[in-house]
Amino acid sequence: RDDGIESSFYAPALTSLTQLKASRALDLFLEGVAHFRQFERINDIPVELRARAAIRGVAAVAPTELSVPLLIELLTHTEDLMTQESAAALGRIGDHRAFAPLIDLLKSGRHPSDAAEAAAALANLGDPAAVPHLFQMLDAPSYLTPRAVLRALGQLGDPSIVPQLLPWLEHYHSETAEAAVEALAHIGGEQAMKAIRPYLRTGDGGQRRLVAEAAQRWADQPSVPILAERLQTELQWEARQAAVEALKQLDPNHPALSHDAANDPIPAVREVTRAST
Repeated sequence: RDDGIESSFYAPALTSLTQLKASRALDLFLEGVAHFRQFERINDIPVELRARAAIRGVAAVAPTELSVPLLIELLTHTEDLMTQESAAALGRIGDHRAFAPLIDLLKSGRHPSDAAEAAAALANLGDPAAVPHLFQMLDAPSYLTPRAVLRALGQLGDPSIVPQLLPWLEHYHSETAEAAVEALAHIGGEQAMKAIRPYLRTGDGGQRRLVAEAAQRWADQPSVPILAERLQTELQWEARQAAVEALKQLDPNHPALSHDAANDPIPAVREVTRAST
C-alpha cells in the first residue's frame, strides 16, 4: 500500500498472498520487483511484470485449494496477459479442476495466444478427453493455434489420432508442418515413424533433430541406415548429435560410429578442406 499497489490488474493475486501470509510467495514477488531496480518505485514497474510475478508466486507456493480457484477465476480476466499466465500456471499445477475452464478458454479466448496457452495447459493435465476439443481448433485462423494444438495432441500421445495428423505434415506454413512432425515424434509407433522417417533426409535441421530423437526414443530400427548416412553429411550440430546418439543406441557397433565418422569433422567437409589446401 505504501508503494501504491492498488491496481485491480494484479490485486487478486496479492490479496491471496496476504490471506495466506505466505512469506515465501511475497519474497518471490519482491524478488521479481528487485530484478527491475532501474525503476525508482514499485509503482513505476510495468503492471504486466508485477502481474506475472504475482501469479507465478501464487502458483509456486500456494496450496492448490486456494491457488486453483483463484487462477481459474483469472482465466476470464479482461487483460490477455493475466489470462495467459493463469492458464500456464494451471498447466504447471496439473489440477483437473482446471479442465473445463481451460476448454472454455481454448474455444472462446479473445487472443490466439489464449488458445495456445490453453492447449499447452490441457496437454500438461494429460486428460485424453481434451483430444476432440483440440481437433476442433486445428482450423483456427491464426497460425499460432494449430501449432500449439498439434504439440498438445502429440504430448497427449494417443496413437489412434496419427492418421488425422498426417495431412498436417504437408501444411504450407513451415512451422505448422514442423509442429506436426513434433507431434508424431512424441506419439511414436510404426505408422508415425514411417511418416516422419523421410524427414531425416528431407527435413530442415529442426525436423531432422526431432526425428532422430524419436528414432532413439522408439527404437526405430528402419532409421539406422538413414542415420548412418546423415553422419557423413550432417552440418547442423544439434541434428548431428541427435543422429549420433540415436545410432549409438540402435546399432552401437555400426561402422558409421567409428572415431572418424562420429567425432572428427564431418567427412565431406574434411575432404573439401584437404582439397583446398
